[in-house]
Amino acid sequence: MQWLPVDILRMILVCCAPEYLHRIAAVCRGWKNITEVRRIRIAKLCSPPFNIKRPFTCKERKLRLDSIGDTGLSALATAVGNGALPLLTYLDLENNQIGDAGLASFAAALGSGALPSLEYLLLDQNHIGDTGLTSLATAVGNGALASLQQLWLGSNRIGDDGVADLATAVGNGALPSLKVLDIFGNKIGDDGMLAFAAAVGNGALPLLTYLDLENNQIGDAGLASFAAALGSGALPSLMYLYLSNNNIGDTGLSALATAVGNGTLPECITIPLDGNPASAESRQLVQNALDNLG
Repeated sequence: MQWLPVDILRMILVCCAPEYLHRIAAVCRGWKNITEVRRIRIAKLCSPPFNIKRPFTCKERKLRLDSIGDTGLSALATAVGNGALPLLTYLDLENNQIGDAGLASFAAALGSGALPSLEYLLLDQNHIGDTGLTSLATAVGNGALASLQQLWLGSNRIGDDGVADLATAVGNGALPSLKVLDIFGNKIGDDGMLAFAAAVGNGALPLLTYLDLENNQIGDAGLASFAAALGSGALPSLMYLYLSNNNIGDTGLSALATAVGNGTLPECITIPLDGNPASAESRQLVQNALDNLG
């Protein structure tokens, strides 16, 4: 196994239970300030695959990493796959230049059941495309993130194929606790939305409260399909639905207004629609339907 970057090593090891901290005290004092002999000794204590007594106890249960890229995420995946963070609930990897290769490595670790307690996974503002999301969807479909409550995938390079694979996993009941799904700023069109609508229509996301689909390429056909799924009462907890800056016209908004008007989104507070080619009249129909929910 290649060595983890020092910053990642520190962040993982500081999550150890207190009884282990004396073994890594030198790391916490600063890697650059110790002798080469001491570095080698520390490395032996912590080396492949983190042979400090396991399993670790993640005290804070949160981890935020910066600028790690695919190499850093692959290294983290190796550590996680070896049981380093079994109690982790919050993992923030946003804006880290992560691509498909890094996410595939991480997804493979998830597939082994390495993060059974994870509830929040932030992957927005990276370079993830369909291949990477398909890898993650495969792990999710195998039950890897059954406790997940929030999944943030905004501002990546995800298209219809990746979303379709995620939808398949979701449709099979793989994310029953999901409350937040952010896919803002990707390349999702009607085909991806059709697949997602089919998953939603199965009642697979009953707790979802926040869905951000802004800045994609969704048109009338995709939204009409989604509205039909809403019409079946598939998202009873949804409060925030973001659809701005897509390709939605009057036909799509008419279908959405009908679904909302039938009371299928009883908890919904807002549906922003600006930046679509639909007329102001169609947007007002949706707003009127929301207002009538009382």
